[in-house]
Amino acid sequence: MRTSHRLWVLAAVAAVGGSLFPPGTAAARADELGGISGRVWLDRDGNGVFDDTDALFPVIEDIRISRADGTWSGSVELSHGVFAVADLAPGRYVVDGAVPAYASTTPSQVSVLVPPGGVAEVEFGIRGGTISGVVWLDENEDGVRQDAEPLGVPGRTMRMSAYDTVTTFHVTDVDGQGRFLFQDLPATEYILDTFLAVQPEFGPTRPFVGAPERDSDLDWNLGDGRRVAIEVREDGYATTATNIDAGFVRNRRDLVAEELTATPDGDLAVGQPVVLRAVVGNRGNTTARMQGQVRLPAGLRIVAATSTEQTSVSGQLVKVGWRSHYHPPGTFEVLITAVVDALPTDPVRFTVVDVLDPDLPETNPDNNALTLTL
Repeated sequence: MRTSHRLWVLAAVAAVGGSLFPPGTAAARADELGGISGRVWLDRDGNGVFDDTDALFPVIEDIRISRADGTWSGSVELSHGVFAVADLAPGRYVVDGAVPAYASTTPSQVSVLVPPGGVAEVEFGIRGGTISGVVWLDENEDGVRQDAEPLGVPGRTMRMSAYDTVTTFHVTDVDGQGRFLFQDLPATEYILDTFLAVQPEFGPTRPFVGAPERDSDLDWNLGDGRRVAIEVREDGYATTATNIDAGFVRNRRDLVAEELTATPDGDLAVGQPVVLRAVVGNRGNTTARMQGQVRLPAGLRIVAATSTEQTSVSGQLVKVGWRSHYHPPGTFEVLITAVVDALPTDPVRFTVVDVLDPDLPETNPDNNALTLTL
């Protein structure tokens, strides 16, 4: 049964007919100043009680306090999960312990009575989201985790990272059983990433080809990442994203200059336009940081270069494909429009390269380049 959320306000309570103060102490004056102290903790199990699995909230935030009669309001800094404010006139106050982007598992706003010369104590439970999964080596490259396949990546220390839209990074280690866990995440969209860990000798396996508890969830269209949205609600709910698993393969890189054609493909005349088409291919078993480079000979003046990928033109050289982007297996092309200022004597040269990891072995280096004589 779920424990009901309780807020305890500690104050001296006198027994009926007894003294409010121990013998030898003076009674507080009715106008003697008091205070409020409290804590905010990460309620990881969401039960509204601070227990062994929980932790104090480590981020600096403002706790808002106001008199119940509306005559005063202010704030105090929450640091390392605790706060305290002194020199408050006796009376009733409202304390707002809500933390933006976190769910509240206890009442987020409470009324407390500050006694003369005393301190009212309050506490607030909040909850963030979690992302967890398993990392494994997909030895048969089918995108599905078999029981016999190694957990983690043999011989490599792995770390997983998650970053949000303002590039706030959260990093966690993968344990000896291939498991990882991000917890206490504020609500936003995250990209789960492994770029700190295993590239370039390993790469992500084929994603989304099996049951959720057995497939890999690193989206090839993000290179080696996965978008995960963390949501929180007023009822204390926070997203628990499980089975966000990450399968890897040993990288068999095969970058290919697939096609190089020209229209027209001969009998050029000065002043004539010519359109070149170059197709860049990744025939490997995982994503690759590849770029196509097309060098036009003297006599051809580049007018335009278009592609679904990033392109740049410098002199006679056209580059297509982001320098640091991971491209999934498949192809993309670039169309280059040029004008003949003089009849070329050299061929058009087309190469496909990995500009960041040029020393990574190629399965078939003979298919990395093409030439075309016009």
